[in-house]
Amino acid sequence: MLKTISLNRFKRFNEVEVVLQPFTALMGENSSGKTTIIQAINLGLSTISTFKLVSTDASGKIKIRPKGVGLTSLVGINLSDFRELYYAKISRSGSGAGAASIDLKDERGSDRGER
Repeated sequence: MLKTISLNRFKRFNEVEVVLQPFTALMGENSSGKTTIIQAINLGLSTISTFKLVSTDASGKIKIRPKGVGLTSLVGINLSDFRELYYAKISRSGSGAGAASIDLKDERGSDRGER
């Protein structure tokens, strides 16, 4: 089970950590980021499974791929302008800002990072 999701420069969130419980309800005003949280979870989990970001070595130890993947399309997110993905619509080119990232942690504390 996912325990936390951390978003850094992802859509409307500059830096936020959401703690999840066995039952978590997202509530808030319109445009407060509820859908963005769901999109981030969907994107993170889809990317982990599609691009094999988590693997097991010969000894059975879990290994996490050290780098993320560059994507030309995002699962469950329709963007007319790629800058909509980044906080304040500023991509990392030009201003020196870092990439958007989604970090998922499960109940064992394992980091399931996706960048």
